[in-house]
Amino acid sequence: MTASDYQRVSQLALWRYFADVRLEWSVVKDATDDLTANFNRYAPRVDIAVGPFNTTPGPDPHICEALLPPQLRALFADRPPNPNPRCLLAIEVTYSGTSKHVMGDMLNAGALGLYGMVIGQDAQMAKIRRIESYVEVLNQLEKLPWLFRNVVGLSTVEFDALLARE
Repeated sequence: MTASDYQRVSQLALWRYFADVRLEWSVVKDATDDLTANFNRYAPRVDIAVGPFNTTPGPDPHICEALLPPQLRALFADRPPNPNPRCLLAIEVTYSGTSKHVMGDMLNAGALGLYGMVIGQDAQMAKIRRIESYVEVLNQLEKLPWLFRNVVGLSTVEFDALLARE
């Protein structure tokens, strides 16, 4: 299965819990804030984004933890939320790429979602876990703001199990 195929399968699973799940969501589409003007040449796309969506300046009180199903609330329980997200969940699917790419996926997921996830195949998990450990050490040394700390790395098997019907 390709990463794109996995995104589509995940979208179906997420629709059991959320009404608005978008693939390859552009963070500047329909934006009414400065992000549009500043990113006319580059704008990240989130592999899977779960709404509600905020495309206006400032935080949106509608994007809150209460919208998460219990298993996701538990997953993020010890993590600080993004104080000004563009969406409820920002999910990056990592099937290839260097450690720098994974770090970029973590940055996008954390900066854009109330909470973020980086999901990888088994072959990518050692890399994802190493970067998570690095970020945790930076956090313990007080070298990081909230950014990155609202992101979790999961294998495709873990993510699938998390969203399985109860």
